[in-house]
Amino acid sequence: MLNQKPLKCLDAVYRTTGKAVFINAISVAVGFLSLIISQFVPIQQMGILFAMSMLFACLASLIVLPVILINFQPKFLKSKPTVNQEKLFVVINLKEN
Repeated sequence: MLNQKPLKCLDAVYRTTGKAVFINAISVAVGFLSLIISQFVPIQQMGILFAMSMLFACLASLIVLPVILINFQPKFLKSKPTVNQEKLFVVINLKEN
């Protein structure tokens, strides 16, 4: 079963970087959806396709990728943390409390 450390890290990522990824994907998708007003049908379809691609890429990076990393635990995640990573972990923990 999953231990608490990956879930705490995942929660911290969703509250910080995850917001930026989501907002970026939505803004780019809305930009591509503006192609719908084109009179040329292939351009309209391309705008819809690109917007859907951005939304699915966002979902994959925020949901599918963390699940894969937690379940398979690649070797690069088990490496000894550097000094900067330890400081970042302390800062995140201080903000939680």
